[in-house]
Amino acid sequence: MDPNTGNSASAAGPKKDKKSKKNYEDGDGKKKFKLKRLIPDELERFTSMRMKKEKTGQLSSQRHSSASNYEMNSQSSMLQDHSDEYILELFEKMLVDMNLNEEKQQPLREKDIMIKREMVSQYLHTSKTGQNQKESTKSAVMYIQELKSRMLGVKCQHEIIRCLKAFMNNKYGLKSMLESAEGIPLLVRAINPKVPHMMVDAVRLLSAICILEQPENLHERVLEAITEEAEKQDIERFQPLITGMSNHNIALKGGCMQLINALISRGEELDFRIHIRSELQRLGLRKLLGEVKSIENEELRVQLTVFEEQAEDDSYDLKARLEDIRIEMEYP
Repeated sequence: MDPNTGNSASAAGPKKDKKSKKNYEDGDGKKKFKLKRLIPDELERFTSMRMKKEKTGQLSSQRHSSASNYEMNSQSSMLQDHSDEYILELFEKMLVDMNLNEEKQQPLREKDIMIKREMVSQYLHTSKTGQNQKESTKSAVMYIQELKSRMLGVKCQHEIIRCLKAFMNNKYGLKSMLESAEGIPLLVRAINPKVPHMMVDAVRLLSAICILEQPENLHERVLEAITEEAEKQDIERFQPLITGMSNHNIALKGGCMQLINALISRGEELDFRIHIRSELQRLGLRKLLGEVKSIENEELRVQLTVFEEQAEDDSYDLKARLEDIRIEMEYP
């Protein structure tokens, strides 16, 4: 055996080993990641992480902005329900709280009442935002005024009605609501034309309760609760519904008509249906129905059609009954 051949073979062996070590790890057969390949991968991973954080931050700020806008719109809509005198009173308190001299106050007093409403709404919103950041920065005048005003209570009441709406959206919640002695009266107390958005939810829930088949005579329980609440307020029992029909809010008009139809249609006795319809017309429903006909709205049109068709059927039945009575009297 040639020693040179052995040396060359032994020398070739280490060269192959060195060459194989460049491509594989010792013993595991996996390729090693080179630096040139590693850096782009890592950069891409960290960049995607940074983009996710930026998107999360943007979504969070959007949610905060949406919540702030909803709160401000809700507060602005509540101010629209108050009288001009109340807004002017708040406006004067706002001027005092801003610590403006008479010269700067006078141009503000000359502005239109709608502009004053908007200024008061924005100022109350700003004051509330400042309170969340630092309670001590809120002035004593505005703090007392907020405690005296009923806006916070009305907002809480509306939230309660919305929670009940969600709670009643299943068999267990609806059953619990109907079994409670305070369930239906609570919804009836929310029939407040001064708070249109809350009243819309309330009348629609009551309408759904009236047309339920089980338990029986639910419309009578709703009517009884409406009557008792009217006696407490010393008003006609259907006056809130008529006032709601007079409101410019189309959804409220439709909700009131829906409840009226539900109360009338569930009555089995002809005398009952005629009595309820006559009571409503005595309060001015006939005139309001003429105004509703001119409004282009599908929901209102459906409810109006239902009301007129039921009234026509009852009128026909009443004429038939009177004719029977006349025949019995002529031919005993």
